[in-house]
Amino acid sequence: METPDSALDNRLLSPEAPHSPQYYFAIFQTTDTFVAKATSPSSPSSIATSSQIRALRKLGKGKDTPQSQRVSPRITKVVQLPESSILWSRVEAFLQEFGCFWPFLRGEKVRDRLSVTISSALRGSHPNQIVVTAANCKTIAILFNVLAYADLMDEAFVNGDFAPGSQSYCQGLSLMESFGVLHDNDLDTMIYHTIAASFFLAAEKLHTALQSASQAFHIARCLELNNQKRWPENTEDEIACRQSLWWTLYFLDKRITQKIGISYSVRENECGVREFVGDEADGGVHDHHDMLQSMVNYSHLWAYIWDGFFSPRASVKQIDFDEVELTDTKIMLAYRRLPDNLSWESQKALEYMKGDDERQIRRRLLVFLVRIFEESYPHTYST
Repeated sequence: METPDSALDNRLLSPEAPHSPQYYFAIFQTTDTFVAKATSPSSPSSIATSSQIRALRKLGKGKDTPQSQRVSPRITKVVQLPESSILWSRVEAFLQEFGCFWPFLRGEKVRDRLSVTISSALRGSHPNQIVVTAANCKTIAILFNVLAYADLMDEAFVNGDFAPGSQSYCQGLSLMESFGVLHDNDLDTMIYHTIAASFFLAAEKLHTALQSASQAFHIARCLELNNQKRWPENTEDEIACRQSLWWTLYFLDKRITQKIGISYSVRENECGVREFVGDEADGGVHDHHDMLQSMVNYSHLWAYIWDGFFSPRASVKQIDFDEVELTDTKIMLAYRRLPDNLSWESQKALEYMKGDDERQIRRRLLVFLVRIFEESYPHTYST
């Protein structure tokens, strides 16, 4: 029997899915957060798992996509951008918000690349219209994902007629499909899907977020981004960007599947990338990496919790209350090791509001809520 969720998954995953505005906007109609329970044959998670398998099978064909599906390099499309001041204020909003959490994009490089691409593609007689070609398609699609994320995070950009970010995201997706590059195996396409996954996670479109994250992970494996020893020789800055990109994707996989209530995709033995602990000479972590490293730490704990309490192998074991208490201790220990700028104590809320900006307060709260969420899982299992 097909549920509304599974019907939506089928529309999104089918190669014959209609490419109409209604098709694109359908994914924004409802949120799909799942209140997780111990898995069972009748659990909604079985639907999510089957959808994930279909997505991965489709992705397995991505590397061999026939060249005939690509658009001729001479083909162009024209898109309308927001007025210049609005466009760049949204880009800045994205860089401040997104970079505060997932620092794999360097603000100055993003600004320079977007500025060069837009200025070279502008139509002289039509302000704010640009000509999109196969050469600049991915950069413009990434820009639209940037605008979608900014729309979602900043109420000033919300259009009451549409879900925040939906119009921008759909424009970028349409470009990627029109030029036949949605399944390319390169860093730009991976960044496109990673930002899309982050956007859908923030919008609570979890199954669509999982599809984007799965596509990004497929590309990461093709590029061997999960094995730092195989990376090309790069500057320290480029290595740090790749490192941040991999661990952002790792966290997104754990967080999205955690919220849906299904098994995670990225296995622990697939991670051959150095973490940020001990990056500095004094053994510390860059300020702009402390949030990501904290989320990675919690993601490791989530893998431990899922494998120990909710995986098929664990579901046949008897409840071990000592193991539940040990898990509690591990979570609390991880929380106590957080840097001061990420810890949350309710009695200090007024102090935070006076000294922290809104983004920093959200960072504190996100870390706190992830800890509470993970603590609840073993106890749900034990009851």
